[in-house]
Amino acid sequence: MNKDYDNCDFLEAIQNYGELEHEELMELTDGKPIIINGVEVDTILDDGGLKYSYIKDGSAYSRPLFIDDIDEELCDKIYEFLCDNRNENLDFFNGLC
Repeated sequence: MNKDYDNCDFLEAIQNYGELEHEELMELTDGKPIIINGVEVDTILDDGGLKYSYIKDGSAYSRPLFIDDIDEELCDKIYEFLCDNRNENLDFFNGLC
C-alpha cells in the first residue's frame, strides 16, 4: 500500500471527484481492465463508502473497494487523477447544505 494515502483519503478523493466511470478507468489503464476478485471493475464510486461496481449477466453490482486490491502503481495514478481533477461544482453544491 502507498504510504502517502489510505482508503479514507481515496474515498475523500472520489467524493470530491464524483463517480469514476468505466471510460475514464480504461483511459487511465491504457485500455487494460482492472480485475478484482475475478470481475472487471466498471466504476469506482462512493456508495456509503468506497466501492467498485461491476456488471454480471446484465446487472450492476457493487462491492467494497480497498486500495490494496489495485496494483500500487495504478492506484497511485488513479488517486493522482482524482486529486488533480476535483469537481468544483460538488464543493459548491455541498456548501449549500
